[in-house]
Amino acid sequence: MSARVRSVVRWSSEHRLDVAWMFGLFVIALVVRLPNLMFVPRYTDEGAEVLGALDILRTGQMPLTGINGFYGPFYWYLIAALFHWFGVSLFIPRLTTTVFGALLVSVTYALGRVVWNRTTGVWAAGLALTSPALVIYTSHYGWSNSLTPFFAILTLLTLFSGLTRQMGWLVVLSGAFAALTLHTHPTGLIVLLAAGIAFLIRHDARRWLRRRSPYLAVVLFFICYMPMLVANVRLDSPIAQKFNDVSGILSPTLDPIEYVMRAFALAKVVLFVVAGGYEGADVLLLLTAAAAALLLVVGCIAVSRRESRFVAVVLLASLMLFPLFLREFPIRYFMPPIPLAFVLLGVVASEAFRVVADRHLATPRQWASVPLLVLMAALVIVPLLTIRAVYQNAFAQGRTNEEYFRLAREVAASEACGLDLYVEDSVRDFSSPQTIQTWYMLHVVDYVLTLEACQHTMLSPADVIECLRTRCRLGWLIVPQDDLLPAREHAFQLITVAMPPPVEKTRVPIGFYRVTATD
Repeated sequence: MSARVRSVVRWSSEHRLDVAWMFGLFVIALVVRLPNLMFVPRYTDEGAEVLGALDILRTGQMPLTGINGFYGPFYWYLIAALFHWFGVSLFIPRLTTTVFGALLVSVTYALGRVVWNRTTGVWAAGLALTSPALVIYTSHYGWSNSLTPFFAILTLLTLFSGLTRQMGWLVVLSGAFAALTLHTHPTGLIVLLAAGIAFLIRHDARRWLRRRSPYLAVVLFFICYMPMLVANVRLDSPIAQKFNDVSGILSPTLDPIEYVMRAFALAKVVLFVVAGGYEGADVLLLLTAAAAALLLVVGCIAVSRRESRFVAVVLLASLMLFPLFLREFPIRYFMPPIPLAFVLLGVVASEAFRVVADRHLATPRQWASVPLLVLMAALVIVPLLTIRAVYQNAFAQGRTNEEYFRLAREVAASEACGLDLYVEDSVRDFSSPQTIQTWYMLHVVDYVLTLEACQHTMLSPADVIECLRTRCRLGWLIVPQDDLLPAREHAFQLITVAMPPPVEKTRVPIGFYRVTATD
């Protein structure tokens, strides 16, 4: 057997082993993410994105943007296609994000594998597998933003693999994945800018810039992102202003003091997430976060003299760019760089494992590697307890979707589904906790009833009053109980009261009534 044939056989064997690892990790990640998928966390505004996809299916319209001018339409078309293939179901949006969340674990393994070695990939994937933030924020919520980490890491994987293995077609392909990253949420642009910085400071950047691949990648990016470009050229206000109006967190700054304060706040949250935290922080999490920070520094040093420093540069550049543009740091907006931190931790764990395995604890360095591996194992295993605690607390505090589902069952059992079922469409008024709760819960009711195939009509409070006054065919009514509108010419028979999970620590009951004219 020639040397070339042996090389091909060896590559094929290793390739099959990596595919097996990726598939196994994907299956395990699904097992971790599927429990309580429909119940925790409670629905908030994810329904608005999904109902937009349903409009595409029902009307055949072809929107150029997603729910707002700064979201691309990719997620809408994806969910619309799934509804077309499998039928409209409340289960599909969250299952979709679960699948992408599990795929994120697999591509994290692949990135660790090409950055350092297979052991690094396994450690990095293990951290992504059990991270409470990745399990709940990017694998349970039916947001377009839940797909951003997957496409961001896939972009970096194809770009880095193409650069290091001299495969120009992978570099070109990274342009398409970069566009999909930006489709899912505009904060993906920060990671893409960081990747551009990491590319430009490579030792072979000039040689690559003399090739066609980087330019074809840019062309492919613009082709895949063209709907957004066309839409925002046609819109009156710029995309940045739309992002500021809707999210309320975009606020660029060049003030050094403000920047340092933001950077500190971001670093604290990132370290808590990397250390396996979800909400809040106790003393143990503070210590673990400090240890994670130290290990990240060690990881950055370890890769600093190799091509693998690409990952460290992207991570550090991302963390430096975020405070320039954002003044707040909700976990959902900065999840894409988190797997990069896991890869760097995987490098440290891999080297420690190699030191221990080479000789049987014969030197102080080998002895010192043992507690490091124990800490890494704890970072993988302990978060499972955090996830379990999140579920238990949610059920204990009534912060699940159970009441919404129960209300939908009551509506169906009362045979109220139809044109005469009205849901009060509360005006978006966020001036008080009660109005916030009312707005969210009534739109969640609309979302759940719609995807449960219960036909109904949304009315504003003024329209409900007018309907009662003119004795329209108002057979059923779903309103916040405190807002029930008195009308002498109608009688209200209470069918059930639902107690949705609180928003802003406020709980407002929902009343489901049969309405009859008294004459």
